[in-house]
This record gives sequence, C-alpha cells and structure tokens, in this order.
Amino acid sequence: MKILRALLYCLAMCLAAVPVSAGKTIGGDFTLHTTEGEAVSLLSLRGKVVLMYFGFTHCPEMCPAELFQFKQLLSLLPPERKHQVQPIFVSLDPQRDTREVLDAYMGHFGHEIMALTGSEQELRKVTEQYAARFRYVPTGSSYTVDHTVNTYVIDPGGSLARILPYGTSAEDMLRESSNCCRELRDVGKPPMYQAVFAEYPPDPSGLSYQFDLAVSRKERPSIHAIM
Repeated sequence: MKILRALLYCLAMCLAAVPVSAGKTIGGDFTLHTTEGEAVSLLSLRGKVVLMYFGFTHCPEMCPAELFQFKQLLSLLPPERKHQVQPIFVSLDPQRDTREVLDAYMGHFGHEIMALTGSEQELRKVTEQYAARFRYVPTGSSYTVDHTVNTYVIDPGGSLARILPYGTSAEDMLRESSNCCRELRDVGKPPMYQAVFAEYPPDPSGLSYQFDLAVSRKERPSIHAIM
C-alpha cells in the first residue's frame, strides 16, 4: 500500500509539472550555485541545449536513473558536439547536499553533468518557474524529498522547449535536443542519411522534415513533413 501511494504521488507530481494553461509562461532565467560556489545563471548557458532535472543525492532510484541517462546522452555525442548540450542536476536538499557531498555524488555520473543548488528559497523560486514541485517528508529520525521527476529541455535561446517524463531514454533525449539545435540533427544518423538531409534544408513555410528510418540504407530514404 505504501508503494502504491508513493507511485500515485509521483504520478501526481509529474502531472503537476505539465502546463495547465496555454496562457501560462513556464521557464525563465535563474541563478544557482555549483559545487565550487560559483554562481551560474541560465542566461550564461545561452547557445546550449540545457536538460534540467530536479532531485537529491539520497534519492534511492529515480535520480540515479535519470543521471545515468544524462551520462548515456553525453556518450552518444561526438566530442565536437558535447559543448552544445549541458545536462544539469539541481539538488533540492541543500541541508544534506553540501558542496562536498554533491561533488562526490556527481563523480559517479561524470562532472560533465553540472550540479547546482541553492537555498530553499532560491530552489522554490526556480521550481515554481518551471511548474515543478517538491516537499520534505519526515521518515522517522530523517526525511526524504518528494519531487517532480520530469526533465526540462531548454533551447539555446533560453526558452523551455519540452518537458520529458521520467524514464525517457538517452536516445529520445538526444532526439529532443536535436529538435532544438540544427547542428545536432545529424548525430547518430548513418552517413547516407546525413548526406540526404543536407539536400532538404528547412522549408520556409515553417515545416520541418524527418526521415522514415525504416527504409533500408541502400535505398533513398523517404521524408514526410511534420508540424
């Protein structure tokens, strides 16, 4: 029963992070701090695709799973493209996640993933901007942190582009990142697809094109327009 309640709460937290009104603006600039105490703003990351996840180091399963997908995502990128994607882990537990604890934790996943945190007040401001939620729940002599488990994809201009649900694969994260950044669109495609893609630049009408990847590499891939 406890497990069921936990799952239902996580589902509710996911749904709470989805925009409920087309007129509501979600996202925006913020400033938090690295494990070295350096202030980092979203504005300072302009030009990169940012993937942001809220969590805490004592998280037993979901946070490590998402950070592993971030690590996999970076492994899919060629060296010359890695600087265009910046995964961020925002700790919502400043009391326990000190700079030293957070830095050691991130070592398990790679320091290419940026770890940020701040005061509880600063964190609540950021989560409210992104329609996310978190709360501290007592567990005997300690506590845990219930939190939204979505990943937020922010385009190179600093605008929220997509909210990805928990469990999104690294490959799908790459696909969403490539939708935000033209230079990433060829990553992971066979050379033939890359060459054909160059023959079909974006249409002035605003339509973009994607390949039917079911076509054999020996054939010319078909394309179809998507909104």
